[in-house]
Amino acid sequence: MLPIDIILDRTSICNLTMERDVLSKAIENGEHIVIFGRRNTGKTSLVKGVCVPEFLVKRKKAVALEVDFLGVDSIAEVQTRLRIALERGLSRSFPNKQAAMKLVADDQTDDSMRLEQYFDEIARLASQYDLLLVMDEFQDLDFIKGAVARVRTCLQGISTKLPIIVLGSKKHLLAHIFAAYRAPMANWGKDLEISPVTSQKYQDEYFNYASSYFAAENLDLERKQFVELCRRTQGIPEAINIVLNYCLSKGKSLTSQDLATETAIHLTLLDKSSRFEEVLSRFSPNERQLLAAIAKFQPVPQLKSKTFLAHLRGMAPTSITTAAKKLEDKAEIYKEKLGYVVGDPLLGEYLKSTR
Repeated sequence: MLPIDIILDRTSICNLTMERDVLSKAIENGEHIVIFGRRNTGKTSLVKGVCVPEFLVKRKKAVALEVDFLGVDSIAEVQTRLRIALERGLSRSFPNKQAAMKLVADDQTDDSMRLEQYFDEIARLASQYDLLLVMDEFQDLDFIKGAVARVRTCLQGISTKLPIIVLGSKKHLLAHIFAAYRAPMANWGKDLEISPVTSQKYQDEYFNYASSYFAAENLDLERKQFVELCRRTQGIPEAINIVLNYCLSKGKSLTSQDLATETAIHLTLLDKSSRFEEVLSRFSPNERQLLAAIAKFQPVPQLKSKTFLAHLRGMAPTSITTAAKKLEDKAEIYKEKLGYVVGDPLLGEYLKSTR
């Protein structure tokens, strides 16, 4: 079965060779990189499954600190995530040196300054060892007043030779942090976008990779149907793999017979219907209605256009704005070049067929 919902290693990342090389060189040169792209496109696997292991293997005295800021809602939570990252990173590199984290356990430190304390510890480690700092879902710091500014100040006090990788899946929030006028971290780092499987090059590489799984089961995977599957799933690898795995589990080839892609997607949705309904139950009625309308007509260039408003029953423009902001902040919808789309392609297909 094709891998889903796990950190992939080098052998399973089949379509990001150029991005891998760019990132590896940036780490070697001690650069700062901002990696952005939609969820489930391989960002985290590229960094944590490929670049971090390679960084540690190539160096005798190396430490990799991996912080995940997904869902943080307070400075205290940010500090906890940093402490956990320090403990795990040090214990991985120095399993027999328990005293390495004595600073973390120092109860004499003012709790309001622990954020700065942890970054001081990172700076100290960077002066003694080869260090790599990875901060995933960095954009969620933007939900906490003053958090980005404090982190920016802390980073300014660390050696410029320390490679730092920032990852994010919510482009509009990352833009507010890095690209907007007078953004808190304007001009910090270089951008690297991880794109979905939409280009011919990516599709060729991914098709060859997926075909090997079908061939191992004596099944066929036709390129034409694979390209259609990529289109229907917006090129999101996780969604592609879920549909292909359904076919593999049922012993079905993905060929032109019986509109195989349409059938495979439909049966996959039926198989996951209870999970989709559980997800939808967590949204407000307005959010569910907006999601369903976007799914049906995506991409939607303007959410408040007369054409689109006609499909929303009883929702005022202000309600649309409120619902859209919440959905976008949770990465349930994305604003692409051609308009808004549902973040989870399979949820979008399910909404199209049931609402």
